[in-house]
Amino acid sequence: MLTTNITWILALRLVLGAGLGMFNSLAVSLISDFFEGDERAQLVGFQSAVQGLGSSLATFVAGQLALIDWPFAFLCYAITIPIALLFFFIIPEPERGEPTVCTTGTGNKSRGVSLPVLGLGAALFLFMTFIMIVYTKTGIMIAEKSMPNAGFLGTALTLFSLSTMIAGFLFGRIYKWFRNYAPFISSLLTATGFVLLWFAQSVTMVTVAMLIIGFSFALFIPYIFTILTKIVPKGSETISISIAMVGSNLGAFASPYVIKLVGVLSGNETASFSFLVSAIVFMIAALLCLGIAIRGKGSKTQTAVHS
Repeated sequence: MLTTNITWILALRLVLGAGLGMFNSLAVSLISDFFEGDERAQLVGFQSAVQGLGSSLATFVAGQLALIDWPFAFLCYAITIPIALLFFFIIPEPERGEPTVCTTGTGNKSRGVSLPVLGLGAALFLFMTFIMIVYTKTGIMIAEKSMPNAGFLGTALTLFSLSTMIAGFLFGRIYKWFRNYAPFISSLLTATGFVLLWFAQSVTMVTVAMLIIGFSFALFIPYIFTILTKIVPKGSETISISIAMVGSNLGAFASPYVIKLVGVLSGNETASFSFLVSAIVFMIAALLCLGIAIRGKGSKTQTAVHS
C-alpha cells in the first residue's frame, strides 16, 4: 500500500503469495489435527465454502477502498491481523511428534509424499484445468452465439460462486450419504453442466449450467482434502495438502494454455467446442470414479467376509 513502484508491488505480491500458500495448507491440516470422521469432512466443506465467501467479500471491500485511492485496496489484507490474534490467543497448539511412518503393501515406507498423494494432486490439476474454462470461455461463447441479455453473465458468475458456497456448507452431509461415490456424483454433474453449456442458446440456460457446475465443483475439492487427511501418515498432512494445492493452482494457471492447445490440435478453437471437450473429460472421470468406488466397496466386503 505504501509504494507505487511496480517492481516492489510485484515482489511483495510474491511474499503475499508465499504467506497465503502456507495459510491455505495449514487451514486444512489443522482441521485434521483437531477433528475426526464425519465432523472433519463437514469442516473441510465449511473451509471451502467460507474461503469462497471471504474471497467475494474481500473483492468487494477492496473495490470500495480503491474508490478512495487505488493503493488503499491492499488494506483488505489487514483482515489477517485479527485472524492472527485469534489464532494466538484461542487456538491451542496441536500435539506434534515425529511423523508416523506408514508401510505400503510393497514394503516401502512413506512419510506422506507417496504415489496416492501425487495421484490426488494430479487429479486436482486436471479438474481445475477443465473447470476454469467456465471463467475464461463462457463470455466468449455468449458472444459467438450472439445471445441476448449478455450483461447477465456477471450475475451468472456470482450465482456460480454462490452455488459453490452452498455445496461447501452441505458437503459434510453429502459425504455422509454417499462416501466414496461423492467424486462420481461430482464428475457426473459437472459433465452434465458442460453439456448444457455446449447446447446453450440463451443466458438462462447458461446460468442453469453454471449453477450445476458450481455446486458439483464444490463437492470434489473438499472430498480430495478429506481423503488426503485420511490416507497420509500423522504429521505429514501439511506437506501432502500443499502438494494437492500446488496441483490445483497449477491446473488453474495452465487451463487457458491447455484448452488453447486442444483447440489447435483439433482444428476447432470455439468456446462451445471447449465445453464439449470438458464434458467428455468429466464423463470419463465419472466412469473412473465409479469404478474406483465399486472396487473399494468390493474390497471392504471381501475383507469383512474373510474376517
